[in-house]
Amino acid sequence: MNRKSVNAAQLTNQLLETTKSEQVLTLPAHLFFMERIEIPAVVEAAELDDFAELSLESIAPFPADQLFWGYLAAEASDHILLYAAHRDRIKQLGVEQIEEYAWVLPEFGSLVCTFFSEATEVIVHSTESVCLLQFEKGHGVPTYVSVRATTENDDANQVIETLRKAAPELDAGHPSLTLHPTSEELTEQGLAVFNFSVTGKYPSEDDVAKLAQLSPEAAQLWRADVRGTEFKKAERNARRLGDLLLRITTWAALFAVLLILGELALFTANTWLKTRENKIIEQQPIVDKISEKQTLMVKLEQIEQNDLQPIAMLRELNKSRPAGIYFTKAIVEGENQIKIDGIANNVNAMNNYTSSLEASGLFELLNPPKSITRSGKTTFTLILSFSPLQNIPEPAAPAQQVSVTEEEIDA
Repeated sequence: MNRKSVNAAQLTNQLLETTKSEQVLTLPAHLFFMERIEIPAVVEAAELDDFAELSLESIAPFPADQLFWGYLAAEASDHILLYAAHRDRIKQLGVEQIEEYAWVLPEFGSLVCTFFSEATEVIVHSTESVCLLQFEKGHGVPTYVSVRATTENDDANQVIETLRKAAPELDAGHPSLTLHPTSEELTEQGLAVFNFSVTGKYPSEDDVAKLAQLSPEAAQLWRADVRGTEFKKAERNARRLGDLLLRITTWAALFAVLLILGELALFTANTWLKTRENKIIEQQPIVDKISEKQTLMVKLEQIEQNDLQPIAMLRELNKSRPAGIYFTKAIVEGENQIKIDGIANNVNAMNNYTSSLEASGLFELLNPPKSITRSGKTTFTLILSFSPLQNIPEPAAPAQQVSVTEEEIDA
């Protein structure tokens, strides 16, 4: 049980431990020899790397592939500060797998991004060395550098005074600042940030605050990094590719999230529509009932508007109907129209009935009567219009004569 707990704790520590690819390594300044070199006017900014490498090969006692080297350069300066250390000397510090770190710089390397409003003395004081640097106004590249290794038994103030005595004299009352490195970190873009504890006096408090956290640009960091030229080229390309893949992955993830959100929205909309459909289905009987009632109301309104009076028409038809005639069917159609099918004892009875209807002034034949006489009975069809509001006209003309069939004559 205890062994499992120990293994779990070790695993947790390993997961929480920051990998070297997320760390910044700063090397003690006393490990490097330094040389300030003037940049020829014909050298372009894009040619600085090649110029620095050629300069190193011309002054270094060892081949470039046996050295860890870099340089500081700034746009406002016409010089570079070239520095190098033998690889074996770095290995003696116990530094392993130096290529796995995000950035590897000397302790003073971050000062390349500084800007001073006047000539300034800067002392970088770490646990292993004291580095004195002098800067001209506006220059991020030091005009003078002197370093001395220190131990716990050394008096830091005495070491600083020794370095000052050997350095060129600055104007009286020049600013002097002491920087104590505290930590290094990486931004989200993978650039190094160097934190310092700053002491000393300077005319502008804002300048002092800026020195407490230095953030060199990517180009300055690549130049200041001490690892080999070929390694830095390959690493830079790899990081660019990694950044590109990260952007692609990020956009793909965002697209996937949007797609998922779209699917959820579609699912929600479909669910809502299904709910509405079910509710509509549930309410359909009520809607049908209301529709039927509405249709009935419309028909009643139409009957009222058309002023159809089937009862009144039948009553008037019956008033004039003799005993020898009866109706088999009566259909009200159109506006105040009625179609009558009936049977009469003979054609004359039907003609007399038709004449009496027209003479009443309430009815008008719309079509000539149709009749068929068989077996002594006459079947007829009348189509009449009913006008109850009209005044009774003068007596109508004699009824239309209807031919009599031979069968009726024989009867």
